[in-house]
Amino acid sequence: MARYTSPADVNLTESPSNLFTWLNDVTNYWFSNSILLAIFIMFLMGYLAVNKEDYSGGVAVASYVTTVLGLILWLMGLASGLAFSIVLGVSLISTAWLLGDRKQ
Repeated sequence: MARYTSPADVNLTESPSNLFTWLNDVTNYWFSNSILLAIFIMFLMGYLAVNKEDYSGGVAVASYVTTVLGLILWLMGLASGLAFSIVLGVSLISTAWLLGDRKQ
């Protein structure tokens, strides 16, 4: 069984990002993955609430925002490379869908 540190062992006065680093260590990167998924869903639902029939645009906007946030988290070491690769792949697929779904 793995031994994780307790929240009392984390020095939060040094940097607030230590809390997020500890959360990622304890949850095996599931915390940052959940944040990315929640941001994607919130932007998708927000876009679809305004434009009810533009699904490709909603997925594209949500994936672009998630890609920027995923890049920031990845550069800070809070998101895994696999999670960022998946986010980037979804962004590329949504761009292809958006460009292929143009209304003439």
